[in-house]
Amino acid sequence: MATYLVLSLVALVVAFGVLVVAGSASGDTGAIRDFSRDLRNGVHDLRTVVAARRGRLPADAVERVDEPEPIDLSLTALLRESAEEEDGYLHVEDITDSLARVRDRAVKGLHGISRH
Repeated sequence: MATYLVLSLVALVVAFGVLVVAGSASGDTGAIRDFSRDLRNGVHDLRTVVAARRGRLPADAVERVDEPEPIDLSLTALLRESAEEEDGYLHVEDITDSLARVRDRAVKGLHGISRH
């Protein structure tokens, strides 16, 4: 049992290390600071909600998010309102020129490779 616990902890540490290395390799220098700030804020919010539910904080100490009012709309009305006049499908005729250029480049590239 202890072996599984140790292996799980090692796996978590390695996973965290991979995230740190990947974040630093991305070039965004504030990513680790942003991650730790977001983690601290999330833990703080969780503690606040738990304390309010246990009665340690007054109920109005926790921010309440108003739920949006439901919209009573039939499916027909929704589809009518969201309909677009344009054809929603991709037609091959629209991209024929692009496909021909890509094919020509690919063929030229293959001929260039085989000659060297």
